[in-house]
Amino acid sequence: MATVALEVEEVLAAGESIVAAPPEGAEPALLRLIWQYYDHSLEYLSKAMWRDAMAISIQEPHTPHGRRYAALDARLADQVARLVARLLDRGSAAPDLDAVALGQLLFNNLNAMFIEFVKDDAMTLDHLKARVAAQTKALARLLESRP
Repeated sequence: MATVALEVEEVLAAGESIVAAPPEGAEPALLRLIWQYYDHSLEYLSKAMWRDAMAISIQEPHTPHGRRYAALDARLADQVARLVARLLDRGSAAPDLDAVALGQLLFNNLNAMFIEFVKDDAMTLDHLKARVAAQTKALARLLESRP
């Protein structure tokens, strides 16, 4: 869990520069943050190590490790929501959207796709990114649509 925490803390720190100055457009901004998360994911942990950490968080949610994992996920979801809020503020997304709800939705999707990635030893990072890019493109179009 200490390694998971180290990895997530580094990802969060790097993500702050993206939230502060995201690229133009919802799709490029979201993908830049997601790629930051994914590209760093195997820096310290293997897929097997991620599976172990995820299993602990599910099987033992009330232990210190389970709570720590959940807290890290919550911070990642919050960072995605802050990016969505930034996109709303600068007019890159429809202004009447709920940034927190959308951030949680986007994080839940990128997290679910990451779970699929770590479950499948044969899946490459490029394959994961291609699948998530297609999904994010569809979501970004919805974000950018005007009533």
